[in-house]
Amino acid sequence: ISNSLKLALTRLGYQAYHMEDAVSRGHLSYWARLRTAEGGTDPEEVTRVLDLLSSWGYNASVDFPSCVLYKEQMRRDPEALVILSVRKSAEAWADSFMDTIGRPEFTEAGGKPPITWLIPGMAVAKQWMFETAGFKDVLQVTKAEAVDVYEKWAAEVKATVPADRLLVHQAQDGWPPLCRALKVADADCPSALGEPYPKGPNDRENAILVL
Repeated sequence: ISNSLKLALTRLGYQAYHMEDAVSRGHLSYWARLRTAEGGTDPEEVTRVLDLLSSWGYNASVDFPSCVLYKEQMRRDPEALVILSVRKSAEAWADSFMDTIGRPEFTEAGGKPPITWLIPGMAVAKQWMFETAGFKDVLQVTKAEAVDVYEKWAAEVKATVPADRLLVHQAQDGWPPLCRALKVADADCPSALGEPYPKGPNDRENAILVL
């Protein structure tokens, strides 16, 4: 669903940052610096990486790694819309997560050659992302924990973001809610032009291609 949302935002004129950008453009070494030796987040490195994203021309972000910095991004841009992209259920999200980046073999592969040579910073960046999202051990993630993290994350976002700045969105909701929240004129909304809401590449296929 994050791929679909990125495609939708791109269609509406935004340059959206996604995990694919972080991997393909060699950015994970920057994200790895956010994790402190104690397992926390270095605020100076947060500022640095968000400054870099801005300097590279990004004006929107979806998915890991940037989604776990939504509070910091809200402080930088008090008028920004926060989109909570959800699945039909926590279990559905957990199934997808456990079949892609949550799979232990994917995590283990990211910490060993040749991945450490090809994608520097992946293991540490992934550890930081998972820990910041609420997972306890990146090598021992279970579906039950994934369900719990999803539910707590969604509840936290809803409790943190003011209602007038939050859009809770599923891909099947399509264009209209997204256009309204981003103040796109009805006549300019892709749905009014007969365009279907985009369907992004399969997450599992992308993960396999990377690893």
